[in-house]
Order: sequence, then structure tokens, then C-alpha cells
Amino acid sequence: LEMKYEFYVEPVLGRRDLEYSLEASLKNPMLHEGDKLEIILQPSKDSYVYVFNLMADNNAVLMFPNKFMNKNMIGAGEKLLIPDPAVIQDVSFIVAPMPDMPLTSESVYIICTKQNVPLPEEIPRIGEGMPTFSMGDNNFLKLQRWLNKIPLDQRIEKAVIYHVSKN
Repeated sequence: LEMKYEFYVEPVLGRRDLEYSLEASLKNPMLHEGDKLEIILQPSKDSYVYVFNLMADNNAVLMFPNKFMNKNMIGAGEKLLIPDPAVIQDVSFIVAPMPDMPLTSESVYIICTKQNVPLPEEIPRIGEGMPTFSMGDNNFLKLQRWLNKIPLDQRIEKAVIYHVSKN
């Protein structure tokens, strides 16, 4: 029996801004195969918004911004619905459980930053030929490395869990 571990440790800079908060929810956290995922968020300060789907296979996929919704700046206290109803005919987030599983749990990971931050190039994006499953590509680790470069006083984040069942 052999076990292999990989560790990545990097100190996080800054201190949390206690006045920077994020309210985030899903229109429905209990979904069936083929349903559409809808996200509602509201930051307390002017923010640049980045939304990732953390899939059940540990794959991270950028959901927002994307080519249909590329304006990711939102004012303090404004609500943002993703996908935007104005582009719902072009983009929607249709969910499905992992193959051969009756129920899958996944997360939407929302990150708001005070400054515009370059996106990690190695993370797949919705609508750009991304694979459905990660096949061991460690996207979640790449996302964490990107996030660690943003000081704590410059960001706020929240994970919202949803469940997808077979019909």
C-alpha cells in the first residue's frame, strides 16, 4: 500500500476588511438534471465579481465573467443575477449529476475584489470548449493559488452549495 501527498502552503497577505461583506444565494439549491442554476449576489462595496463552479470531481470552472456577460463590476449594495435575464437566450447553466450517481453536490464559489484582478488563464471557462469533467487536471488547486495572490483586505468570498439529482 502506498500513499502520496502533495502540499501547497503559501501565506495569505492582508487582514480581512470587516466592513466588506457578500450576500449570495441560489434561486434553488435543490435541482434536478436539466434544471438551470441561477445565482443572486450583493456585495457591500464596489466590487469586481468572479464566479466559479466547483464541480463534484474537484474541477473548477469559471462561470462569470464570460463572453455573454463580461461586465463584472458591480456597485456597492447592487444585486446581480447570474445569468443576466438580458442574455438568458444565449447562456444558461444547466446542471446534471455525475455519471452513475443519483445525487451530486457541487458549489458555486463567488469572489468579489476591490480591484480588477487578471483571471487565471489555466482555468477552463464556461462556453469555451471546457471539458465536462476534470480528468485529474487539478483546477481547484490552480484556483486556490490564484486566490492566495489576492490580499485578504482586497477580497471577500462565499461558497454556496447546491445538489443535483437524477430526474
